[in-house]
Amino acid sequence: MLEALIAAAALAAVPGTPETPAPGDPPVVWLTWADDDLSPNEFFGGTDHRRTFQGILGVYADPAVVVFDYSTLDDSSNGSRIDEVTLTAGVLGTWRDGDVITAHGALGGGGRLRGNFGGNIVQENGHALFNDEYSNSAYQDADDVLLAYLYTRVILGPKRPLGAELVAPVVVTSDGQVQADAEARVVGRIAWAQAWVGGRIQQRRGDSGSAPGAYTADFEDGAFLTAGVGLGWFSASVLYALDVDGDNLIGAIGFSFRT
Repeated sequence: MLEALIAAAALAAVPGTPETPAPGDPPVVWLTWADDDLSPNEFFGGTDHRRTFQGILGVYADPAVVVFDYSTLDDSSNGSRIDEVTLTAGVLGTWRDGDVITAHGALGGGGRLRGNFGGNIVQENGHALFNDEYSNSAYQDADDVLLAYLYTRVILGPKRPLGAELVAPVVVTSDGQVQADAEARVVGRIAWAQAWVGGRIQQRRGDSGSAPGAYTADFEDGAFLTAGVGLGWFSASVLYALDVDGDNLIGAIGFSFRT
C-alpha cells in the first residue's frame, strides 16, 4: 500500500498555477517541496526518476499573484534529464457569500525555461546526505515555452468545522501541452488544525519537447485519491494510486504564511 503514494505537490500543483499546499484562502507567501527521498521507501535507499523533486514559491499581494516553480524531470529508462523553471504572474480575485461559499479565480501567464539549471547537483548532494543510490542522467536539449493559465477554487463552508473544496487549474503552453486538474475534497477544521481527503483527475498530455517531459507527463496523468493534514503554517499531503511502483513513493511538505 505504501508503494502507491506519490507526491501531492509534485503532481497536485500544475507548475506555475497558484495551487497552495493546504486548503483555504490563499496565503501571503507559500513554499512547497516535494521529493521521493521524503518517503520511507526512498529514505532507506532506492532510486528516483520522473519528477524527481519540485520546489514552489508563491507570493500573493491582492490582486497580484506570482508563482515560481523549479522541477527536475528524470527518465531513468534511458538516462536522460531536464530541469524546468516556470515563472508566472497573474491576477487573483475573490468572491464571498458569508459563511456559505467562497470562490477564488486567477488568470495569468508566463514562461517555462527548460535545460540544465543545476537539478543534478541538488539531487546528487541530497542523495549523498542520506547515502542513497544516485544515477547521473545526461541533460537533453528542449525549447523554452510560453504559457497561460486559469485557476479556480470553490470553498463550501469556509468557516465551518466540515466543508468541501473544488479545485481546477489548467495550463496551456505555446508548444501544445495541456496540464489540467479537477479535484473535489472534504475538509475538516479544528482551530489551527485541518485534514482533507478527496479525489483528483489529472491530465498531463502533449509534452513532446523532451523524453523526460513526455515520460513524466505519462506518469502524472490519471485518477488519484488525495489526503493531507495541516497544523498552522505546516502541511503534508499525498496522492494515492494503486498502480504506482515502489521507486516512486514521494513525499511532500508545505508552508503557508498568512498575515
